Amino acid sequence: PGILVALDEINSNPYVLPGYTLHYTLNDNECDRYVSLRALFNQLRDDRTKIAAVGSGCTLATEPAAEASHFWNISQISCHASSPTLRNRDGFRRYFQTIGSEEGRAFADFGVITFYGWKKVTILQLDIDSFERVTIELSTLLRSQGVLVSIMTFEESDGIAGLQDPFGNDTTIYAYIMYENFARQLLCMAYEKNLMYPRSTFLHPAWWVGEWWKDPPNSTENLTCSEVQRAQVVDRSIGVLLFEYIEDDADVAETGINGTTYRMKFNEYYMGNEETLGTENDFGQDCYDAIWILALALNKTMNDLIDNPEFNANASAEASINRTFGLEDITYKTEFVLERIFDHLTETNFLGITGNISFDEDGIRDGIRLFVYQNRISGTTLSRLKIGDVVGDQLNFVYIDTENNSTVWPEGVPNDGIPMNRITTVHLSISIIFGLLSAGGLIFCFVCFLFNLIFRNTILIRLTSPNLNYIILAGAALLYVDICFITLPKENETFATVCCHVSVLLTSVGYSLCFGTIMAKMTRIFYIFNNPLNQNRSLMIVKDLPLFIFVCCLVGADVLLLVIYLVVDRNDLNASLKMNAENPSDLVRDPDGIHHEVIFDNYIYICTSVGRSVLLGVLYGYKAVLQVLTVLLALKTRKVKVKGLDDYKYIIMATYVSTFVLVVVFIFTFTIEDQVNLYAALTSFSFFLGSTVIVMLIFVPKMITLYRDPEGELVFSKTRPEGTMHDTQSHMQRHISSSEVPPSMSEGRRGSKNAQLKLEKGNSSFELTQQI
Repeated sequence: PGILVALDEINSNPYVLPGYTLHYTLNDNECDRYVSLRALFNQLRDDRTKIAAVGSGCTLATEPAAEASHFWNISQISCHASSPTLRNRDGFRRYFQTIGSEEGRAFADFGVITFYGWKKVTILQLDIDSFERVTIELSTLLRSQGVLVSIMTFEESDGIAGLQDPFGNDTTIYAYIMYENFARQLLCMAYEKNLMYPRSTFLHPAWWVGEWWKDPPNSTENLTCSEVQRAQVVDRSIGVLLFEYIEDDADVAETGINGTTYRMKFNEYYMGNEETLGTENDFGQDCYDAIWILALALNKTMNDLIDNPEFNANASAEASINRTFGLEDITYKTEFVLERIFDHLTETNFLGITGNISFDEDGIRDGIRLFVYQNRISGTTLSRLKIGDVVGDQLNFVYIDTENNSTVWPEGVPNDGIPMNRITTVHLSISIIFGLLSAGGLIFCFVCFLFNLIFRNTILIRLTSPNLNYIILAGAALLYVDICFITLPKENETFATVCCHVSVLLTSVGYSLCFGTIMAKMTRIFYIFNNPLNQNRSLMIVKDLPLFIFVCCLVGADVLLLVIYLVVDRNDLNASLKMNAENPSDLVRDPDGIHHEVIFDNYIYICTSVGRSVLLGVLYGYKAVLQVLTVLLALKTRKVKVKGLDDYKYIIMATYVSTFVLVVVFIFTFTIEDQVNLYAALTSFSFFLGSTVIVMLIFVPKMITLYRDPEGELVFSKTRPEGTMHDTQSHMQRHISSSEVPPSMSEGRRGSKNAQLKLEKGNSSFELTQQI
């Protein structure tokens, strides 16, 4: 119908080819190269000279005709073929086409795929040269943007049976580069795999004729699904056109009409003549423009013959006539005039109903516009609607004004099957719970600090080294703060790196302050009860200063090891992403209001390096050695009992607790660090439990004892031995300055009186005499 509309307008226009009438002869080439050649040769043998050829309707039939037509010096213009193979002026010397090359489809597909951020695409291609060129162009463009492209091809003789499981590689975005008869078979396979929107979609050439997914007339295709099922797969698929009507009434073609008027005329010819004119399709408008371009080239040639006597004379001489040459005198031998028609076609610059038309050096339409359509089911009807354009050198896809993500993809943009990386971190509930526990622990430490400060001059607190108690509280406080760093959400590399190294410092120093002091106290108890005869050494070790120096050495060792690690391993200090072993991936529906379903690979930031592993190994290693020694000391003194001065019992219990914490934290660090919530919860709970129990063991019994005996009258009471502790007897005296005794206990006890504290261990007794 597009050709008929154009011929009517041309033949009725007094300014175009006046005195001449254009006619056409229709030949069905059946999209077959041999049928096409036979039809061309039959027309060329006819008595009437043909001045141009229009067609063919498909690439397979166009190529052989375009290769042969120039031998008769006639130009050929196609309004349908678009194969990249036709871009060859040496092979197709007088060929033109009013739609862009199919290579443009690659540009359009690229624009759409990159717009939606799809990173994995499978191309299903019929293995012929024209489709192969599109695939090469598209895959090259996509791969340049990091898109993972899989290409599967099949021979025409094999059909889609030549594709080995085309839908079996977890891809959900496909590009069909083939003829529609093969696509119909793929639709049935996709339906069986449930590969339809919103789970999947595909891109296809929009030049597939009409309702291409339906059974063609007299079809012999052995399709395994119904038209309705195929339509469900086609729903929301994307098609690309290389042409379109002029829609704006104010933007009128040089022929005097726009797209709206053209469609009215088209329908007038088509309705009622379907059997004669064939299946309605979308290419009538390009054929309309092609006929007009050809008519205008003839009209210019006619004017050349009229206005240029020399040109007319040369044409007459070539035709061997002794009169003025007219278009009616053209024959296949009048190469001079036919060449002029070819020249005018080459110089075409025409505003048709599909936009401005000009040709490049290969006769292919220049400046092609890329129009993107979507197939949509509305009720029981599947229709095609324009949704946007691919524009600019960067091939950017842009929606038209009435379209957006929500209208194109009402259930979300289909996922491409590639998981998206997502940073996961400690669950907020864990951060809040352990944050509150840490705050409670710090408050408890502060209460104990006030208790130790206020009652520091009582005999009970004096006898248990209040200065060392401050160090234990400081270590416990650091471990509580460490819990916060362990459970804080870490969503960027810099913050995660800072937390990693600060946590190691807090863990190591806090543990050394807390446990180192316990070890010092344990050493003093062991020395008193196992070396009672060494008066000089006992006098020295009982004092706090050597114990304080010992704890400082432990802390100094921790800091030194950390500094060495930071210097030696400075190029590998940053936290890195590692798969969250606790929950490696999630399938999330509509995570951002854009995508339908997205697979997320969950990653966490952790610090992993050889240097860090060595650092932790050394830290835990030397602390484990000290821990073993302390446990041995605890076992040696486990049967000692001193009423009123029973601090050592709780120190022994604290030793066991700290040993437990050290072991479990070491195991957690090297086994479940990549399980973000489990590691944070267990490690934090271990630190909280250990710190809290140790502080309670050190201070709560003193609070209770002080509450029951505020004057300290029972501190020096005698304690009977238990069990079978009957060995040797020995005595030692410990001198305590009078300043260590509270005023309340000093009053009335001046002079040379002695207050004795008798300690018994089996048959051994120790008399501690205080000079008053």
